[in-house]
Amino acid sequence: MLQFDKSIWTPRFLLLASLTLVGQIILGIIVSLLLGFSSAQTELVMTVFLFISGIIVLDWLREPTPRKIVLGAGFFVLIALLFLSTSSVLQTNITGRQPNNLLQQSLYVPVFTLALVVFLGWLLSPRTKRMGEEEILDQPAYWFARLCHIALAGIAGIELLLQSASGSRLQLLPFANTLTFGITLNTVFVWLLGLLLITSLLRLRNPLTFTDSVIILVLGALCSLFQYTFGSTELIRFIPTLSRPLSNNINLVLSIIPLALAILALFAAWSRVFTPLWLTLQLFFLQPFLPLASARPRVTSLSPNILIGQVFTFILAIVLLLLILRLLYYGDRRQLNPVDAVTVTLIALMLLFTLWSAGQIAIASVIGLFLLLAFLSSYAYLFFHSRFPWLQRVMNIVHILLVLSITVGGLLMLNSVGNSSTYIAAETLNPHRWNASLTALPIRNQYVLDVFFALMLLLYIIGLVRQRWDRSFAHSERMLIFLSGGVCWLVLAGGGRQALLPLVATNLQQIGNSAQSVFTAESVAALCVLLAALISLLWLLRTNSLTERILLTALFVIAALCALLAYLTGSPLLLLIALPIMLAGILIATRSAYMQTHPVAPAPAVSS
Repeated sequence: MLQFDKSIWTPRFLLLASLTLVGQIILGIIVSLLLGFSSAQTELVMTVFLFISGIIVLDWLREPTPRKIVLGAGFFVLIALLFLSTSSVLQTNITGRQPNNLLQQSLYVPVFTLALVVFLGWLLSPRTKRMGEEEILDQPAYWFARLCHIALAGIAGIELLLQSASGSRLQLLPFANTLTFGITLNTVFVWLLGLLLITSLLRLRNPLTFTDSVIILVLGALCSLFQYTFGSTELIRFIPTLSRPLSNNINLVLSIIPLALAILALFAAWSRVFTPLWLTLQLFFLQPFLPLASARPRVTSLSPNILIGQVFTFILAIVLLLLILRLLYYGDRRQLNPVDAVTVTLIALMLLFTLWSAGQIAIASVIGLFLLLAFLSSYAYLFFHSRFPWLQRVMNIVHILLVLSITVGGLLMLNSVGNSSTYIAAETLNPHRWNASLTALPIRNQYVLDVFFALMLLLYIIGLVRQRWDRSFAHSERMLIFLSGGVCWLVLAGGGRQALLPLVATNLQQIGNSAQSVFTAESVAALCVLLAALISLLWLLRTNSLTERILLTALFVIAALCALLAYLTGSPLLLLIALPIMLAGILIATRSAYMQTHPVAPAPAVSS
């Protein structure tokens, strides 16, 4: 017979859980009525409610494993939230205009969403903010600080696009003036924003400190210039009844606010999480001027394939720079961290696409297989390493095979496609150029890179033999990944007789068009909720009560089935049903985990 633990199922908990679920459902109904029964926006609001509830319950969990379960499920809920925010027509409802650029629609709203989540996480997590409990979190930095670094990198990327598009039109500073060697102030700011973007990503595991305040100060100052230059026009477009003098005065105030908040971030901790939210909000309203600045012939004359190719090589260059900075910055044998994981994943994917476009389907399939296995083994190790210590060795072996497959792919590309690349086939050493009496012995970049590959592979194999194939991610792995990604970049950027970049860009565009027709934002959100429900089943390992196991299994399985059917049928109603069921399961699981760490003392027996 099923029995409910009265210490868990108290009237107070039942009332709180019921009010939370009813509040999520009522909020969804209100949003649906106000916004004309828009399913996408209703799903967005209910997903936000689920995510905020996850932030609150996360603050009550002290043990690392329950926190990892919530964070693992919350990661996919956040992805669903970002996709739903991109697909919604929030910008049209707020500004009265449809986005003219897909990049705006896919960049501004997600960055604003991240900044909002960071601020809410800071606001709703008083326990997490206490410095004395930092060790309990099983992380070197607060969970919301990582999102803040990503949001700052996104703001820097947005301002980089705006600065590149606006050029010398910004007021108050002579951006068009040449400083030296043909370098203008605008060029300096573009490179500075790129540096801030990379710095924010490198600081992913660090707490928010004075360095982040300086980054916010630079971003706030530039946002003030954008607001001062373009704000009056945007205010009149937004509120047509405003007079020009009043618009100028309001714009002047709005131009001062970002700089004031950025200066305040140097001294106040709350401003470090609030200022990015304000900056994204102002940039969100200022974004319509970007298409006007981008409507110049030199931009519109580029075909979509060329733009995709430029973006592809630009991202690869940033990833390689991040990896080489990781290689040079840490003098010790630092293990794999999120920056390494992201860079290795991106380089593996880009190398995979390039090899596939070059016709090397077999090695591309091997890289893709080991990349998937590395992801699955890392996720299994994250949750089960305490129960199954052998998962550490399995994960290390899979990572070794992934590094070797990427290295083989880089070598294969270097000695096949690289023969026709202008960069790789170029001469790098010729003694005849130093002295006419010396023998002409040209050595191509290809041979130099082959020597580097052979040397690093030799060091890597020696390290594997010494550590008996139980090696963690270190400098040799980073160097091999960097060489493989560098070869991919040289092949794509160098061109030559058999230029691969146009073919890669064409394939990417075809994949993007196919994915856009098959995977809508709602379908991706349904898949993410499905994965979050499956990860939440790990709560079954955290309780010994048969009643709670049956109840949690029923809730998370029903949520997973609803999300799966929502993906297969495209029915928004099923996804709307899955969201409150997920919330109910999380509330019950969190309550059970909290009572395990905070047991209620039994009442003393009354003597007769």
